[in-house]
Amino acid sequence: MMQSRVDEDYGTGVNESAGQSMMVHDMTMSRMFCLVAPLVIVFASGCATDSRGIALLPSPSQEKMQFSKYEPANAYTRLEGGSLTRSSFATVEAGYAIEVRDFLFGPALKLVQVDIDGAAILEVRDGAGVARIGDKVQVVEMGATFAVSEGEKLWVEARDGPLLLRAHVFRVAQ
Repeated sequence: MMQSRVDEDYGTGVNESAGQSMMVHDMTMSRMFCLVAPLVIVFASGCATDSRGIALLPSPSQEKMQFSKYEPANAYTRLEGGSLTRSSFATVEAGYAIEVRDFLFGPALKLVQVDIDGAAILEVRDGAGVARIGDKVQVVEMGATFAVSEGEKLWVEARDGPLLLRAHVFRVAQ
């Protein structure tokens, strides 16, 4: 005779033999399938591509389109190589001109030359890329800092998305 046990798997608390336990398991699986299959069919039918006769809204006429006249106070300007720049802060103190500039490089741009008039400390604010200073190539990513001496050429390329640099530029005031 088979030894009975308390069914712990299903929490019934009823003494069952091993054969009865398997039968309950099979019934539970078939019930679950009967409940889940109709739900899947209902949700999948909601994703149909049929628009049921509802069309897109028509485009507004040119005279109805009004663009905002808002201009940001400190907007980015496009540089020759396609990157964007803006000045965040500038001052002249003790014979030195100090400027904080932001540079934005798009991911589609290849190595772009950045003209920095003076010595600079650059910080990668967002993104990752490559910076070439003279003959030295350096991989940079968010949080990295590097320096460019006055007169050195800086080339930058963004990788896997946009690259945002902040440059603290120092030069002798004129």
